[in-house]
Amino acid sequence: MKTLITTLIVVALLVPALALGYNENNIGMYITETPSGANADATLNTAAPGTYDVYLVLTNAYNWAQFSPITTVGGFECSLTLPENWTFSGVSLPPNVLDLNNDPAHFYCSGQIPVTGGTATLATITLLTFDPTPGLAYIAPYFASPSIPGSMAITDADREFALEAAYPASGDYAEPIFGLNMGVIPDEDVSWGEVKSLYR
Repeated sequence: MKTLITTLIVVALLVPALALGYNENNIGMYITETPSGANADATLNTAAPGTYDVYLVLTNAYNWAQFSPITTVGGFECSLTLPENWTFSGVSLPPNVLDLNNDPAHFYCSGQIPVTGGTATLATITLLTFDPTPGLAYIAPYFASPSIPGSMAITDADREFALEAAYPASGDYAEPIFGLNMGVIPDEDVSWGEVKSLYR
């Protein structure tokens, strides 16, 4: 009976910690290096072909094994998927960070990335489009042998590069982390809408 009560107490203490874990170590894509949490920061709207810089940002960096914030990210793993008509033009990593995979869609990075106010810019990604149609971008665990099976990962450089799970900013891998032109109406549709309004 005593063992059962002890087990129930441990489970009761762990469940809130696991639930809170999903609010920490979130990786998202934003139009700013200092996202406010608003959906507008995770959306790029443009009617023009060209290149556009967006940022892969870690928010609420936390070491759950030590119950303390992470001040220097020692590495990270994740993969990105872009919608049709959008591609990677280039990726810029912070100083002294190396991507061992060397593929703009797949990050297997090591180095030291400072965390300021719980937030760290993991990469600056330049997107290219010749036909800026609407679409959604997704994040996923590193495609080849992730350090934590089924999960993205970061490390805490100040604590012997301790491994921590990371989570999509959207809350689920099945949900997009970034929208491309989700609020833009093509010119021809705008014109047709204006014509239709004449007959109302």
